[in-house]
Amino acid sequence: MSSEEKKISPEYKEAAGSSLQNSELLFRQFGENSSDILWMSSLTEDKVLYVSPHFEKIWGISLASLHYSRAEWLTTVYPEDREKAEKYYGINTHCVAPNGEIEYRIRRPDSSVRWINDQAFIVNNEQGNPYRIGGISRDITSSKMSELRRDIRHEIALAFEKYNQLEELAPKISQIFCEWLGWKIGIFWSVDPNINTARFFFLMVPRRQVFGGLCKKLPPYGI
Repeated sequence: MSSEEKKISPEYKEAAGSSLQNSELLFRQFGENSSDILWMSSLTEDKVLYVSPHFEKIWGISLASLHYSRAEWLTTVYPEDREKAEKYYGINTHCVAPNGEIEYRIRRPDSSVRWINDQAFIVNNEQGNPYRIGGISRDITSSKMSELRRDIRHEIALAFEKYNQLEELAPKISQIFCEWLGWKIGIFWSVDPNINTARFFFLMVPRRQVFGGLCKKLPPYGI
């Protein structure tokens, strides 16, 4: 036994262990009554030890369906955000623990998308050594969508100031919506009432190849 271990009395160890158990109990009680998602996982294994009930409401699935695995949990992350999430949580990188916070999107079983803010922290045992990872996840979809709408309006206003011709403006507006909404293909339609013809501008993202053309004559009452 080391000299440091000898300094810790059995009474102190018992009290510390009891204190740690009480802290974890309080953590669970807070999680079960919070609109945020509290979670805790092993530091050394790919195993989620606890997640608060609100997880199922936000994710639309049960943690059991993910086999209590952090790696499986991350399969719900939007493909474009998955790489940064894997780095943050230390998946496949042998990272000790995440630090700070991260924002990413998840895709629910009904194909809807939610924005998540996650803050992780290291949990120490009674000896003061790191042994678990804790975190607080929050659904920030509402604020993100408000931010998205504000930014889109700003970019569209700039596009109207810069471009005077529909042939230039339409592809730009299509590009704005495609990039912000994650679409790979966008089609912008306009109708010329003078010649009763529909004009379209076809935009491919991310290659941004733009095509345009005139469709056949429209029926008497339009599309």
